[in-house]
Amino acid sequence: MEIQELIKKFKQIIAEWNEKEVKGEGFNLINFINRIWGIGETKHSQILGFFLNPRENHGQGGLFLKLFLEKLGFETINFNPEDWIVEVEQRSNGRDQIDILIQSHRLGVSIVIENKSNGAEDQPHQLYRYWESAIYYFHNKDEQKVLNPKNSRIVYLPQWGLPSEQTRTRIEGYKEPYPEKLTFEEQGGIISCWTYYTHIVEWLNKCIGAMGGENHIVKQLVRNYIEYWSTSNSKNKYYMTELNKLLEQKEDWQTINELANTVNNLKVQWANDFNNLLASIECHPDFVYNKGCDEANYFNDFHWTYEGNWGDLAFIYEPHKGFSIWKAGAGKAREWYKDRLEKLFPDFVISQDNNTNYLMHLKDQNEILLCKSEDNDEVFLWEYHKKGNNVHNFLAKRLKNYTNNQEVQTLFKEINDWKFEQQLETILLGENFKGERWTLKHYDFRWFLKESNWDKDLIFLYYPYYEKGFCLWKKDFSSKKEQYKSIFLEFFSEDFEWLDDNTDYIMRLKGNAFSAPGDKFVETGFSKYEVVEKLTEILQKYTNEPKIVELFQTINTDFQE
Repeated sequence: MEIQELIKKFKQIIAEWNEKEVKGEGFNLINFINRIWGIGETKHSQILGFFLNPRENHGQGGLFLKLFLEKLGFETINFNPEDWIVEVEQRSNGRDQIDILIQSHRLGVSIVIENKSNGAEDQPHQLYRYWESAIYYFHNKDEQKVLNPKNSRIVYLPQWGLPSEQTRTRIEGYKEPYPEKLTFEEQGGIISCWTYYTHIVEWLNKCIGAMGGENHIVKQLVRNYIEYWSTSNSKNKYYMTELNKLLEQKEDWQTINELANTVNNLKVQWANDFNNLLASIECHPDFVYNKGCDEANYFNDFHWTYEGNWGDLAFIYEPHKGFSIWKAGAGKAREWYKDRLEKLFPDFVISQDNNTNYLMHLKDQNEILLCKSEDNDEVFLWEYHKKGNNVHNFLAKRLKNYTNNQEVQTLFKEINDWKFEQQLETILLGENFKGERWTLKHYDFRWFLKESNWDKDLIFLYYPYYEKGFCLWKKDFSSKKEQYKSIFLEFFSEDFEWLDDNTDYIMRLKGNAFSAPGDKFVETGFSKYEVVEKLTEILQKYTNEPKIVELFQTINTDFQE
């Protein structure tokens, strides 16, 4: 069969399925949303993360997570959702971004989910790297846990298929006594191979059954997500059945394989051409160009990064989003720097994106820059093979103007140099107080009277774990809390609330004390910028008050006697 004839007939197959969808046979709400906004791997990870996270607003608490753990074979008799942290698209070691990470420090369990919903290729040693950063170090190199399915698991989640051998193989040169290769669950290993069509659908069907009879909106969302994958599966089966009819001859099979190999080579060439084109844009030497992925057929973003380190402030171009200003974890800095950003970048607008990495987006994103949201990365390569020069010219003009602007460089450096720890350590206090970080292992910052004992005496303490947050604390104070209650309420009740318990924590900041459950720092409903701003305000207010100085001195002295 000639290539042209094959393409023609397959187009007919696609048209037949599209006709079925027009009749409503394939309609699904998630599919509809996908057509308008696009649902790539990140979105699928966010959807799954939403279901799995007990702290999300789906109203089901830990139900989804509990049934997920059961399907993986974990014991859930004494399941407590408070024991678990679920994170989406988090970097485990400053380098590897894990799609979904489920962990319980109390139970000693770490589960990595690698989402391949859109068919992305396995990156070099990808699963092995994730095991090292999110499992090996999580268990503090405990040989009894790092390869034990009861403590550690990697869920490989494509539409179909198994992970390649290289992705689960040890990188040469690792100094640690690592295993040569990670093995599958069926072999007693920690890699569980799931698919959306079977395992995810089965899990979600079980969730629906456990949600009870109430027909609320979350239940409908779950049903739609199940139907989305069921419909996709039907579509793929239809395509494969019809294509199988076309490939009855050996020559036809050889022809299509040759075509596939040629297309792959062409994709690599187009990707390299486009990358080289963007790399040729002349910017100020302090801005370093890099592409977001190593795989030629999985390009998704292109950075011009100030000072060249991953995560630093950058101009970023993404075919489906356009041209933006981006910094890892610094999106919430946009309010801090809003006036200066708007002044320096009048053709940009402050981002309203929930993704906390974006500060601004170009106002007028036009057809030169943008791919259609439903187009995947491979279609992007075809499009930009055709109009790459236009993209280059559009970006080059703006990058040249902005990167050579001294005020822009100054602002970028200021934002890059902003460090949470340093900001807390350098808060200006009253002349009688000083502040220090207690340990480098955790966020534990203390502000106390000079010449006093920061481990025993009365202190302001920021410890964002186990819902403690910003507090007043003193060692061995629990037995005398009631004795001093009226005094503390008199001095601090405007900003702090009394902790009526038997701990040494005396009072906690009202409203948001900038804390999170568990023993891992998680920004829940606040940003690090907000923490610094509020703590600075409170500490400067109280440490400059003579009566507060006197109170601290009195209590410290009373306990010494």
